[in-house]
Amino acid sequence: MVISQDETLEIVNEFKSNNAHLFHDFKIIVHERNFGVSRARNDGIKASKGTYVLILDSDVVLSHNAISELVKLMERDPALGCCRPLLTPYSETKISKWLFDVDRNRKRRIMSCADAAMIRREVFEKAGFYDEELGLFFG
Repeated sequence: MVISQDETLEIVNEFKSNNAHLFHDFKIIVHERNFGVSRARNDGIKASKGTYVLILDSDVVLSHNAISELVKLMERDPALGCCRPLLTPYSETKISKWLFDVDRNRKRRIMSCADAAMIRREVFEKAGFYDEELGLFFG
């Protein structure tokens, strides 16, 4: 078994022991090698039990009430399969600034939910899971 070189497992285990009282059910899934983001997400989704699945990449920071606001939005509209928070660009590159300007104050249909999204579990049950054949960094 190959474990992360950066002590991630130790950090997560410490977090779990220090904060177990905050979580109903906390599972750690360890793969023997890096199968990629799609496999990691699929295994996490399959191990979870909730009505909603929150996809949240490690470089995304949510505001303090983002999750409750996403749940409220999903509860208001049962036909909504997925929603995501408006993401503020971390850097001021032209592309990140443009994407932020396009998204600001607009609702829009999106074809994928990548870095941060709340997805109704039944979406995965009906449409399937992430495609694990796409490679390490596609999800």
